[in-house]
Amino acid sequence: MKEDKMELPNSVRKFINHIKKIKNFIYNKMFIPVVNFIKATYIVVKAIVTSAAFRYIVFAVIVGFATFKITWKAQEIYIERLEKLVNSEKFIGSVNELLRKLKMTHTRYNDAMKEELLTRWVSMYSNTTYMLGGARRYNRYDCSLAVLDYLRSWGANVAYENVKNMTIRAKNLADRGELKIRRNLRQVKPGDIITLRYATSWHTGVV
Repeated sequence: MKEDKMELPNSVRKFINHIKKIKNFIYNKMFIPVVNFIKATYIVVKAIVTSAAFRYIVFAVIVGFATFKITWKAQEIYIERLEKLVNSEKFIGSVNELLRKLKMTHTRYNDAMKEELLTRWVSMYSNTTYMLGGARRYNRYDCSLAVLDYLRSWGANVAYENVKNMTIRAKNLADRGELKIRRNLRQVKPGDIITLRYATSWHTGVV
C-alpha cells in the first residue's frame, strides 16, 4: 500500500519559493559580482606588482626612507654635538670674550670725538662712487653698505640689511627696550645712525 505524499500548505510553499528567490538574488546579484570584483582586483594588483614601474617605485620609496632615516640620525648626532659644544667651557669662554670685545668697541665708538668719527668716514669714502646695492670690489657703495662697513671698521658685529628693514628692526628693538631712539634733534649725538624716507625711497647715514 503506497503512502500518500503529504502536501505542503500553499503558504509554506510560497514561503519556500520566496526563500529560494532571495537565495538566487543574493547569489547572482551580490556574491557573483563580489567574486568577479575580487578576481579583477587581483589581476590588476598582480600586473602592477610584477611591472617594472612598480619595482622602481618601491625601490625609490625604500631609498627615500633610508635616506630620511640616515639624515634624521645625522641631524640628531649634529644637534647632540652642538649641544655639547654650546655647553662646553671653551665655547662659553669664547662667547664671553667676544662680548667683552664688542662692549669695548661699543664704548670706544660712543666715546669717540666727532672729529674722529668724521675723519674716519671721509678717509673711507672720499674716493668712492655711489651705486645702488654697492660693490666693494669696484669701490662703489650705497648708503646702507657704507654705514655697514663704517660700523664694522669700529669693531661692530652687524649684518647687512636694507634701510627699510633696518628701520623696522630698530623700532622692534626700541619697543623691547633694547634700543634708544632719539625723539628730537636736540638729543642727536655724533655717531648716531639716522634713517630717512622720501616718498618711496629710503636713506640712512651716520651723524
